[in-house]
Amino acid sequence: YNNLAQVYVAENRFDESERLLKKALTLFEAISGPKHENVAMAKNNLGMMYFLCGRYKEVEPLLKEAAGIWESTLGPEHPKTLIARENLAILYSTLQRYEEAEPLFLRTFETMERVLGPEHPSLAGPFLHVRGGFLISPFADFRVAPGLWNNGGFALSSPRGMVFLP
Repeated sequence: YNNLAQVYVAENRFDESERLLKKALTLFEAISGPKHENVAMAKNNLGMMYFLCGRYKEVEPLLKEAAGIWESTLGPEHPKTLIARENLAILYSTLQRYEEAEPLFLRTFETMERVLGPEHPSLAGPFLHVRGGFLISPFADFRVAPGLWNNGGFALSSPRGMVFLP
């Protein structure tokens, strides 16, 4: 269900995607229990689909739950935990909750850089958000929302930059 739901998201078929993602979540919870890493994946993906639909009130609890499950099952420095945190920071930035977004972006980036190494390709997303000196609204077409510091750079982001996991 999860993979087909992601295809539907790419095709902007959100109603069909939501149905499949909810079904995947229900199945994962029934089979593996509520704290399994597959449940976290389903919650992350459902949250990201809601984000793309602009259903922001539904996103935050799902991403927080996903991050919490991954942190407790895989550890605080696991890439999946860091992806959930970055997605949450993108949500906060979109909602103009910059005082919450900035430290989350910074902690996530610094952890990824330390764990993966400074040249790892996974750092491209957080690098744009953190090192560019700005926090970006993914729905703002080339509008830049200033963060709390400025190094003269800027970054652009898009909703497709948020991470869904297979």
